[in-house]
Amino acid sequence: MALPPETFEARLFGGYYDFDRDYGDRVNGWKLRAELRFSSSLFLDAGLYENDDLTGSDWFAGARLSIPLDLADLARGRNPFSTARARRAREPRDVSARLTEMVMRDPQIRLETSTFIENKVLAATAVDRQSTRQRVSLTVLPDIQFVHADARIPGDGSAERPLLTIQQGVDSAFGAQNVYVFSASDPYNENVVLTPGITLWGSGSLLPGLGGKFFGSGIAPVVDGLSMGPSVTLAVRTTVRGFHVRNTDRGGEPVWAERVSGALFDVSRVGLYGPDATDLLIRDNIIAGNTEGVFLQRQGTFDLLFSDNVVRDNDGSGLWIEARGDAGGVTSSGSSKQDLDPYWDGLSTFHAVIQNSQFTGNGRSGAEIIASDYDFAFTQLRDSAFEDNGWEGAYVYHGDSFLSMVAASGITAHRNDWEGLAVDQNFNFLSLANLSGISANLNNEDGIVLIQDDSLLAVGLIGMPENNLADAALDMIGLDLPPEISSFFQASGPVTASGNGGDGVDASIEGEELALGLFFDITANDNDMAGLRAILDSEFGVALGLAGSSRNIGEILQLGASLLDAFGLDLPISLEGDGQMQANNNAETGIMLSTTGDMGAFSGVVGAEVAGNLSAGATVTSDGELFAVSAAARIEAEENAQNGLTLEAYAGGLALGLAADIHAVQNIGAGIEATIESDNIAALLAFSTDALRPLAALLGEEFLGEPVTIPGDPFGPNVLDGNIGQGLLASVTGESTAAAVFLDTQATRNWDNGFDVQVLAPDGDAFTAFLSSDLLYDILPVLMGVDPIPGPGLGGIVATGNFPGSGIELLSMGAYQSTALFAGVDASGNLNDGIRANLVALDGDANAFLLDVTANDNWFGTGIDLSLTSLLWGDAVAGLINVEASGNDNSGILINAASFEGSALALLAGVEASSNDGHGIGIGMTAFEDAAVAMTDVRAINNSDFWGDANGARIELEAGNDAFLFAGDFAAADLDDVFDYFDMLGPLGYFILQGGVNFSGNQADGLNATLIAGRDATVGITSAIADLNSGNGVDIQMEADGDSFALFSEVDANDNTENGIRLALDGAGGTANAWFEYVQSTQNTGDGIAIEGNFTGAVEIGGERIVSANNTENGIRLALSGLGGMPVVDFGGGLLGSTGQNSIYGNSVDMHYNDVGGATVMAQHNWWGPGGGTFAGSIDHSNPLAADPNIP
Repeated sequence: MALPPETFEARLFGGYYDFDRDYGDRVNGWKLRAELRFSSSLFLDAGLYENDDLTGSDWFAGARLSIPLDLADLARGRNPFSTARARRAREPRDVSARLTEMVMRDPQIRLETSTFIENKVLAATAVDRQSTRQRVSLTVLPDIQFVHADARIPGDGSAERPLLTIQQGVDSAFGAQNVYVFSASDPYNENVVLTPGITLWGSGSLLPGLGGKFFGSGIAPVVDGLSMGPSVTLAVRTTVRGFHVRNTDRGGEPVWAERVSGALFDVSRVGLYGPDATDLLIRDNIIAGNTEGVFLQRQGTFDLLFSDNVVRDNDGSGLWIEARGDAGGVTSSGSSKQDLDPYWDGLSTFHAVIQNSQFTGNGRSGAEIIASDYDFAFTQLRDSAFEDNGWEGAYVYHGDSFLSMVAASGITAHRNDWEGLAVDQNFNFLSLANLSGISANLNNEDGIVLIQDDSLLAVGLIGMPENNLADAALDMIGLDLPPEISSFFQASGPVTASGNGGDGVDASIEGEELALGLFFDITANDNDMAGLRAILDSEFGVALGLAGSSRNIGEILQLGASLLDAFGLDLPISLEGDGQMQANNNAETGIMLSTTGDMGAFSGVVGAEVAGNLSAGATVTSDGELFAVSAAARIEAEENAQNGLTLEAYAGGLALGLAADIHAVQNIGAGIEATIESDNIAALLAFSTDALRPLAALLGEEFLGEPVTIPGDPFGPNVLDGNIGQGLLASVTGESTAAAVFLDTQATRNWDNGFDVQVLAPDGDAFTAFLSSDLLYDILPVLMGVDPIPGPGLGGIVATGNFPGSGIELLSMGAYQSTALFAGVDASGNLNDGIRANLVALDGDANAFLLDVTANDNWFGTGIDLSLTSLLWGDAVAGLINVEASGNDNSGILINAASFEGSALALLAGVEASSNDGHGIGIGMTAFEDAAVAMTDVRAINNSDFWGDANGARIELEAGNDAFLFAGDFAAADLDDVFDYFDMLGPLGYFILQGGVNFSGNQADGLNATLIAGRDATVGITSAIADLNSGNGVDIQMEADGDSFALFSEVDANDNTENGIRLALDGAGGTANAWFEYVQSTQNTGDGIAIEGNFTGAVEIGGERIVSANNTENGIRLALSGLGGMPVVDFGGGLLGSTGQNSIYGNSVDMHYNDVGGATVMAQHNWWGPGGGTFAGSIDHSNPLAADPNIP
């Protein structure tokens, strides 16, 4: 610009930029910047550029102030701002001033991180290391006598001049009494005898130093006794570690030693021998080629730590301990190898720990530990292998002690000639055993054996998951027990016992006051006997046995904890585990759990798979005086040679059987066989826990403020399918009460009955129920007046497709009540009957109630066959509501009821009984007092059989007092008016569907009924249809010593092969009364209405609004005889008040009266057809109607 540059300058910059980024889009564009300078001190600038999306703007503006500062002048003591004078004077600037102008940089810097992965291989790092070394003196073992046979020259026991023999080292030990033995080129052929306190350390056991360093070669020196005595003889408080101990047979003389038992024993070839020694540490040794590898004896307190040893190929036992205390006598005090808690001071104690060791190929037991007569005896087997031994892998015996504890975990015990692991605790006050985390396979006898005999308290734990039982016990009893108790419970882990020649696991637990057995997470397959055999007995107290998977049992504890937590309480016990219980393909029973207790017994199996066993899948038995409970839940029992599940409970007080969430399929025996017996109360409950889920949520929401969730996955219904025997075979006998309840259980396609149940109460009540939880959840809201509750959708009771058996067979006998309830049942498609129930009450009521029951298409049997008998002072009562029994090869429904001193009653409401090869409904009732049948909303059509005598309904009533038959839309109300029947039904009365009845298309009569009454007989038929039957539409025969009354109202009986309606009035006594109204009976081959009888009392017959037309014979036929007087017959204009209005025409004879009794039939005001009608007998048919009054 045309201005002096010293005063004002204007500059314009422009350019284009382009940057190809490695990890993003390309950046490019134009940029323009203008700059104004005033006296080279004040700068104003602005710029424009394109990448708005990169920087958030496309322009900038700024200002700068430049102040001259010359550091060189400042250093020389001059004014550093002297150049500012030149700027104010606007002096010209030279080239050097222009070259030193400020460089302007773009401040818009962007950093991006690559998504690529750095290749560290290509990276190079320069490292500069410096180290400083410092020598530290560490004493790894004090007071040592060194022994090295290769030294050849006897020394003083120093490392530089070692001794030549181990015995020399022992004899010259000092101070801490350590003897260190180097491995040598030849064995140490010695019979070493240790003195008390000696530590014999071989070079096979490394001495730990600093920083992970060790002293020693790791090569074990060999000690060989050469059959002249024990290779090493131990003393009190001695240690042997790091040796290879053998005792070669050179044929020497026996060396006899006296055992604790008093017997003599040859110890000439024993490896390590401890005569009366305790406080022993044996570690890091190889013990092989001896008779007994280690033989320890002790009279008194005993303590041993046996760790990290290999004990193999000995002729006798690898480790043999015999120890006897003097309970209350010889006592322990001070320190030991195990550092027992001071709690045990002053007591006679035995403590042996065997850990991290291997016992293989020994001629007798891998380890044999025998201890008796101690205040406290504790044996621990940890993380060790007992394999291929000639006797047991490991055998532990504790006897005659106050407290005996055996804990084993981390054990393998395979291929032994006898048992893999055997624990025997006898005659102790308290016996505790925890055998967990064990694998015992392919042994010639049992895999694991636990025997606890004649103890006061016996507790056996096998396969324990992680738990807090010890802490919980301490919290509950409020005691501070020693840590040994906690360590006992710390043994945990699943158990495997498969392929053994005997049982996989065999436990016999006897405690005089308490016998407790807990068995978790056991896999016991392919054994030659049982998978798990557990027998618990308490002579004077309680026996409790529980077996199953930790997952399922833990879920039960979790549910209990949740419920208690809702009330602010804690459940102190918990189990952690996700294990399983499996016992498959065993030659005997998969799982057998049996408990017997003088006071009570409990046996439970929860969460187990039992398949392919050559006996039962699982057998659960309990026997107790006060109570006996046998429970099984979450069981998968498949293809066993006997029952899938056998459940037994025997008690003097309460006997209870529980079967929940059971799958028992394709077993040779029954799916479930249950035997529950008690001198008092016996009960059996089979159900699905899924049925409790909606209820738990509802009750939790109602009472706790939030729904309760049942832990675990949904299981579905009990499924008992395809078994060669019954699906469920049950016998429940309770002297005072016997009850069996089946909820959501399916017994299908079995080769015998689906359900075969016997419930007996010789001196009390018997109750049986087959229930659907879905139906119950439908009913509860109606009864409670609450919102609908979604059901679990389990399908209820299903007993279908059983060949050649029935769906359900029930025998119930009670001294007082005998009651059965079927609700939500499907018993269809069976070879025999759908439901056959026989209920007997000796001195009370026999009741059977059916709600929402289906029994169709049973091949050679009846759909529903009920037999009810009350022998003394009770009624026989049946109630069928919403029931279907059609397509059966025999009758649809048969009910036989007898009450020898009471009444017999039956209600059928909402019943379909059609297309059966027998009667649709057959009912026979005999009662000392009254007999009554009511049918409402019933359909019994198209029934037929080979003999041609299948009725829609065949009813036979014989009553000492009154007999009642009600059919139609008022039948239920009529029955209730007479007998208060709804009170008997209880809540079931809410679900009665009332309506008309239909008995059409049957091969014999539509409705055929005979009533015999010592007093009165009553028939009330309303809203009924009986058409197209091969016999009579309705055939009623009444024989009463008192009054007879029959009402036909709104009845259609058309097109029947015989009569439309036939009524026979017989008997002697009061009055026989028959009334017909709104009855239609047309086109029948016989009479439209036939009224017959030989009644010696008064007779009154009448009707109005009747249509009887076009019948082959008579429209109305009256054939009376034996009358006690002149009958009153009124079909219009007579003494009974009939209005007539009947339509009677087109018949061979429209009205026929046999003129018995000298009466005239009143039949005025009727329509007789165009021809005026045809008549026979004394009939007043005057005042005929001119038109048909009944044309629709």
